Amino acid sequence: GVANDHYRYLFAGIKLYPPLGFDPWPEKNSDEMEKVIFMYGECAKKRLPITVHCSDNGFVASPYAKQLTDPRNGWASFLSLPGYDNLKLNFAHFGSQSDGKKEWREEIFDRMRKDDRVYSDCSCRTPQAKDYRVVKDFFDMGLGKGLLFGTDFLINLLWSDSYNEYLANFIETPYLTDEQKIIMCNVNPEKFLFG
Repeated sequence: GVANDHYRYLFAGIKLYPPLGFDPWPEKNSDEMEKVIFMYGECAKKRLPITVHCSDNGFVASPYAKQLTDPRNGWASFLSLPGYDNLKLNFAHFGSQSDGKKEWREEIFDRMRKDDRVYSDCSCRTPQAKDYRVVKDFFDMGLGKGLLFGTDFLINLLWSDSYNEYLANFIETPYLTDEQKIIMCNVNPEKFLFG
């Protein structure tokens, strides 16, 4: 009813944080499974996109943080559920792995190629203008439709002198065209949030 629809306009989406212990598909725990199924269902019904932390850095509280964060584990299960066509998922931080491996990134990009509901963002991966060379490579790989500009506002200040500098680096980077910048900070976010 109308009363249940009010919160649809209070949130732009939700962020999930597996390193704190969130399991995207806890099939061995029926109580937890019921909760996540409800959450995904409400997000799909209310068209609330989900952003999930997808880096092996960050705030870690679970001994299973890497397993829970790994985009190869659990995420495909709920994206393929019937009735979830409206559910959109952003794997934040391009699936960054501190050991230099690229398995998480490749998994995300493979999903992006196959499913228009899957996105990834550059938050914390682009503190300097030169860091956008990698983003240019992603555009060259045909992934532009799912790339989002991301800030992770407070955390990026570990590598930038100010938020203004972080934004200026994006604006001034020579590695992206103006059109690509508009895609990342206007076109794709609009689709992600409201499409």
